[in-house]
Amino acid sequence: MRRACRRTVVTQARRGNDVQQAVEAAPQKVQEASRGPLGNLPLVAVTVAMVWGLLQTAGVWRSVTSKNKREEAVSGKARIIESITDSRIADTFKRVDVSGDGRVDLRELTEALYKLNPNAPLSAARDSALDIFLLFDKDRNDRTLNREEFGQFLETWCLQTGSKLDDIAGRIGEPRDIEAHENREDQRVEEEVTRAAEAPEDLSRVLERRKLETVFRLWADRRGDGNRVERKDLARSLSRLLDIVGGDGADRARGLITSPAGAAQHAGYNAHLDRTEFTDLVRRVSDVAGMKHAEVLDFLIMIPLYGEERKALPPGRTSEDHRASAINEMHEAKEQAQVYNRRKEAINILSEARKEAHEQIEARKKKEAAREREREDREAGRKGPGGPTSSGNGRSGGSSNFPGTTASEGGIQAAASDPSKGSSSARS
Repeated sequence: MRRACRRTVVTQARRGNDVQQAVEAAPQKVQEASRGPLGNLPLVAVTVAMVWGLLQTAGVWRSVTSKNKREEAVSGKARIIESITDSRIADTFKRVDVSGDGRVDLRELTEALYKLNPNAPLSAARDSALDIFLLFDKDRNDRTLNREEFGQFLETWCLQTGSKLDDIAGRIGEPRDIEAHENREDQRVEEEVTRAAEAPEDLSRVLERRKLETVFRLWADRRGDGNRVERKDLARSLSRLLDIVGGDGADRARGLITSPAGAAQHAGYNAHLDRTEFTDLVRRVSDVAGMKHAEVLDFLIMIPLYGEERKALPPGRTSEDHRASAINEMHEAKEQAQVYNRRKEAINILSEARKEAHEQIEARKKKEAAREREREDREAGRKGPGGPTSSGNGRSGGSSNFPGTTASEGGIQAAASDPSKGSSSARS
């Protein structure tokens, strides 16, 4: 500001004006100078335009960054899919199947999961193994995983953790035994796992205890809370189960889950259920309806996993027929299950990733083929019969203004630009 005033005063003085006139003219000149090259456009408008431009640039940058991240995610999934092959699954299965009987029991699976995360307590590996048995073991008689069920577990584990199957197989193959535990709690868990693996009836009891915990976590995660279950969602699914079962017991049990008008204001009614309330409600419905507790849990485990409800049976049958049909329906749904946490979504992810991976591979092959053709064209141009010729501007024929022009083409252009050279070459 001071420099602008000083320049204005000096200019006015040179034009013959006195100092007073120069000083009076200085603020007007400074104001005009502050407007810059945009003339009378207000400074606020200029600032807004600059900010808008910066925001547009930032938006483009975010869009490009988001696209790059999406492409990186797809490429990562494609690499994971490529790592899951039958031979690698078979090799990993052999490493986990320590006994070599062709099946993976609870102890072997717990040991493998502990090797994948040795910093966690052994109880975490045991709970994960129990969840895997509940979700992937379709044959509940032997309480083990065959090769097909184990492969489904590996596929799901790789997609959820973002790990390649080679990395998982390498960590499972490390020499680490769950017997080498000094922690007293881990020793207790180890003894429990060993007993359950050796006695199928003990494993059944452990799985039934774990099943309730698994069902609660699946239902609590549906709304993203993780600690509570919405009563109306649970009531809707239980009512559907009671419609299938039928009978007087089902009618009485329905009164436990349906609330009268205005029940939300009554004492003792909760719109959300914690772990204890969830367990109590499921047990009371099972007892009043005359169903086994495990059957109700088997039904409830389907809803958050597969996200679709089965059709109810037509009325007019006995309660035993309804109950048997409901049990068969549940077993059929479980036999169709392939992976944990919505198999359908996993299949869509797999197919989409495979498609984009193949597209990337094809695009890469086309680029490599184009580079190879371009390289061959350059080599052919260097080895042409005419060799490099000079153009009128002193450049060699191979360095034409047109990219990809060979040396022979450059010589033709040089001859065309100089008629004398063209005629001499024609005479020769």
